[in-house]
Amino acid sequence: MSGKQYLQNILLKYKCRDLDSYILEIVELKMHLKAWAHTCFIEVKDSWSRAKWTAISRASDVDYFISLKSECNQNNGWLAWIYDSLFDKLNWISKYKPVRKQNVSFRIKLWYLEVDITPWRKLPWNTNHHMIYVSKKWTWQQTNIDIHIADISKSWRTDEIKLLKIWR
Repeated sequence: MSGKQYLQNILLKYKCRDLDSYILEIVELKMHLKAWAHTCFIEVKDSWSRAKWTAISRASDVDYFISLKSECNQNNGWLAWIYDSLFDKLNWISKYKPVRKQNVSFRIKLWYLEVDITPWRKLPWNTNHHMIYVSKKWTWQQTNIDIHIADISKSWRTDEIKLLKIWR
């Protein structure tokens, strides 16, 4: 077996999970997220590893970010309130328990599927830049998921990234 074949076998072994059997649960989750965001809602977007083609079976199975309008909750503590409010909403829905707080996201389980959910508030002006709450530092950080996705998925290095994630 060549080195390239060996690495291809490792990639196949740690291939990300197929989501076909979870379609209804994912649609229901997105409906709950949209209802929670209410008038602040822009979209729920696939993000991180699946969108970048670097997903493996050892990490969360799917990541979603909820894009909220820039004026959302300006008088309610802004991002910290948004973060805590989403945590409370997810905990209120018994099928998503236990909800685990992470640095910028929450992890829930849909049966055997691990889902990370991150609330993002869009910056003003017509850009795709968002702010996310960094709970461990009680601050916020600016990011642009579209740039992340484009840079990684078009890098021609997605297999190498997956192998490094597996090795780590």
